[in-house]
Formats: sequence, C-alpha cells, structure tokens
Amino acid sequence: MEVYVYNSSKKSGYYVYLGEKDNFDVLPDSIRPALGDLTLTLTFELNADRKLAQEDPDVVRENIEKRGFHVQISDPMLNPDFMDRV
Repeated sequence: MEVYVYNSSKKSGYYVYLGEKDNFDVLPDSIRPALGDLTLTLTFELNADRKLAQEDPDVVRENIEKRGFHVQISDPMLNPDFMDRV
C-alpha cells in the first residue's frame, strides 16, 4: 500500500497518513480545521516488512484501510498511549 504522510501547519508534531494522495475528504470535519494546511512530507510503501520509527505499522495499515487515514502525534505528552509506555 502506498502511503502519503502530511505535516500539520497548526499542530506541531501531528502527521496525517493517507492511503490516497491529497484525499483530505476522508478526514472528519471535527479535526480537519484544527490541523490547518497539510504539507506532503513523505511517501512510502507500507508492506508487511515495513518498520516505522514511531508507529505500529499494523495499526497504521488498519486505520488507513478502515478510515482512509491515520494521525500520528509525535509529542509523547499529547499521545493518548503515552501512559501505557511509561
């Protein structure tokens, strides 16, 4: 699966992964304005062997397949899973 990663202009450390380039229509209206402009920063092939530095590739793949997108929050204090890793 080809994945397109976008950086949020309003939220530092927020990245949006899409399965279709520039398909921002999949983002819920409730979060789209909070992200601001999205700039393409990376494109890669997400396959079974792919490792990701900060995300579980299976979760990313599942979110893109089910929802069309995945949001990565790089600031550990803002990530809801932070306490599970402490």
